[in-house]
Amino acid sequence: TGAVLRPGKVTSDRPITALEAIMEAGGFDYTRANLKSVQVIRNENGRTDHFTLNLKRVLTGQSSESFYLKPLDIVYVPERFSWF
Repeated sequence: TGAVLRPGKVTSDRPITALEAIMEAGGFDYTRANLKSVQVIRNENGRTDHFTLNLKRVLTGQSSESFYLKPLDIVYVPERFSWF
């Protein structure tokens, strides 16, 4: 959800990363997306965990870390804040 082109549920028959899920949702809306603070919300064992991912580093080749999603994870791409 958030600043992606086609927000909604993504299904997969194999483990996927947060970046792959975003690409399945049509990719980032580059005019609005804040790639440096993509949020993953995970509810597990009655506890909610929040993870912040810097996918800009992955896309520019500065990082090769892959964050694999679990079923029912929510990936949120926030809009970047800009002064006019």
